Amino acid sequence: MRRAKDSTMVKERSKGHLLFYSEGVWRDQRTNKRYPLSACNTTSMAMALYQAGYPLQEVEDRKGEPTEDLLMKDLRSATAYEEMNRDFPWAKNNFSPSQVHGMLERYTNRFVHREILDKKGIRHQRIVTFRTDVPTPIALSYVYSGWGAVMSGDFDLSDGTTLGHIVSVSGAVIRAGVENVDIEQIAFEDIESVIVDDPYGDFYTDYRNHEGANIHMDRADFLRIMKKTGSAYKWAHLIRPFSEL
Repeated sequence: MRRAKDSTMVKERSKGHLLFYSEGVWRDQRTNKRYPLSACNTTSMAMALYQAGYPLQEVEDRKGEPTEDLLMKDLRSATAYEEMNRDFPWAKNNFSPSQVHGMLERYTNRFVHREILDKKGIRHQRIVTFRTDVPTPIALSYVYSGWGAVMSGDFDLSDGTTLGHIVSVSGAVIRAGVENVDIEQIAFEDIESVIVDDPYGDFYTDYRNHEGANIHMDRADFLRIMKKTGSAYKWAHLIRPFSEL
């Protein structure tokens, strides 16, 4: 699967559980033209932007390339390296700009303004905000309300290696018995699983299965894997819905 025609937020109850997730968003980083094995960052951003309602198809039809490749081109430019070395000196000679959250936030905002908002005459405002202290229920409440959310983590594989990786949060399963409560007011323990769109595939198969749409990550794994590891307060890029601009 390369691109989706429509993005739909599904909300339903099953045996008392509240289930919500976004359909039609997942993209496969392995098919990217630029740095496919290290493009989880820009691919997850593209999925989250699409989930938040941004008209990426218009951009891709005009440019002839998918959003994730266009964004990666910006982030691997000489200008991006100059900015990273100046503003994030700790990253110099250790990381590329696409691997630095502050640069990913900055360049995604620029991309959206240049390719979408400026062309539609929409005033400049922050689209993507990167935070390092987002309570998980708050992040899920944003997703439930139509926002995008991109998170990073350390994924341990069966061969003993650890994969630093980025995914887009697409939904969650809230345990049975939690009735008529705002998502942001639930306890972390009420979350049975967080649903993610993983651009590299299914973590639970050691990525042998390349299909990564709506992977259910149980609460314990989410707590352990996603940064801040071991904490219910997570790093997240939060993306404002296009409909709110």
